[in-house]
Amino acid sequence: MMNTFEYVLFLCFALSGIGILVSIFVRERSIPGILAMFGILAGLAGLIAGYIGLSEGGIGGFSLWSLPKLGVLQFAADKLSALFVVVSSIAIIAVSLFSSGYLKAYIGHINLKAFSISYLALLVSIIAIPIAGDVFSFLIAWETMSILCYLLVNTEYKRGETRRAAYLMLAVGEVGTLAIALAFIILANEAGSTSFSAIRAAAPALTPGLRWAVFLLSFFGFATKVGLVPVNFWLPRAHPVVPANISALLSGVILNLGIYGILRVNFDLMPVATSGPGIVVMIIGAISSLVGILYATIETDLKKILAHSSIENMGIISVGLGASLIFQTLGQPVYASIALIAGLYHMINHSMYKSLLFMGAGSVDVQAHGRDLDRLGGLLKRMPWTGLFFLVGTLSIAAMPPFNGFVSEWLTLQSLLRSVELASFGVKIAFVVAGVALALTAGLAVTCFVRVFAMSFLGMPRSTDASGATETGKSALVAMAFLAIVSLTL
Repeated sequence: MMNTFEYVLFLCFALSGIGILVSIFVRERSIPGILAMFGILAGLAGLIAGYIGLSEGGIGGFSLWSLPKLGVLQFAADKLSALFVVVSSIAIIAVSLFSSGYLKAYIGHINLKAFSISYLALLVSIIAIPIAGDVFSFLIAWETMSILCYLLVNTEYKRGETRRAAYLMLAVGEVGTLAIALAFIILANEAGSTSFSAIRAAAPALTPGLRWAVFLLSFFGFATKVGLVPVNFWLPRAHPVVPANISALLSGVILNLGIYGILRVNFDLMPVATSGPGIVVMIIGAISSLVGILYATIETDLKKILAHSSIENMGIISVGLGASLIFQTLGQPVYASIALIAGLYHMINHSMYKSLLFMGAGSVDVQAHGRDLDRLGGLLKRMPWTGLFFLVGTLSIAAMPPFNGFVSEWLTLQSLLRSVELASFGVKIAFVVAGVALALTAGLAVTCFVRVFAMSFLGMPRSTDASGATETGKSALVAMAFLAIVSLTL
């Protein structure tokens, strides 16, 4: 018999399915409203399901249907799953509301029916990934998500730049999926089952060599989706060619699923036994954060800046996760918990303010007909509410106190400072490197986003398009206001 969580989860999937069917038969001009309505309703159902999972400490496993010769597709939700469902659902609600007005500019220019179908199907895969309870259900949901992301990035497929960016993202994603599948094959082979519960039980018997193989394969695979160095090159190519609502989903939700994968494998299914994997995650994260913000600082395209900034923030999150893994293996559970909380907190914060900033960038692009900082300026007088909400996102992402970005970055830095209590000199050096990179990243982020806001919204317009800009629509403003309030609350 289905419990409340399963009923609400089924409702989430059903609403997306109904929205897909309705999108097929309505007129194209009605698509923005249909997408928004069913996206918001599905997001609300996902939010309620995630809340139930968090409040009840997780939901026991349940099965949907069996696949011939492959077994039963299993789903389960613990607190980690529920957290990612909640965060994803909040972003989905805001992005769907934003889409109702934003997509009107695309009527007659893109196939909105195909766009709506892909968008609503993507919402299902986003929710399905964290609650997957076995290898097959996870990989099916993951591959579905990857293909749908490709289709949405390729929305304006008639442009060569768009096709190249979409193919690049798909190619990198498929290589990553192959690596993830190989890691799961090793785990399932040793466990004699594809069930996550069986893999979890068999993990302690894995040899060190197999542990390293699983870690390296899975970390590389998920890093391709997260956008960590050196597989970050698809992000700044994809964001400029996609509609802003999809950019908000990519950076605010999709990247988080890669973080979820790293957490699920290394903290749950196969907890690391030595500090080596943690050092790898932390150092790669530190390099990614610094590289991302350096490129963001010298870029002039507003969406490319935000794309590089996503690499930076995913790096910061990875630093927290890596530090947690190290502390965990060296017998410091309290510090491990602090570092993990810092990483998850920053993940939540980034989802909110980055979705907000991409919505702001999309509004600027539509109203001022461009994203080049050198051709903007003076928009605060012409788009005051957009400017206000963008300022909240700017101060948050620049980690200015007392905004949420400051709290999570400061907590991450504080967790790194606890390394003075560790005995290993080599591990201490790794923490020092990560700490220095994080400090430099924080300083550059302030410089970068002060420049972004000043060149976009302050001063005088530097083009006729900027001087003729007007405020964006009400639905976009409400969506941005919602995320600005959430960011301030966090």
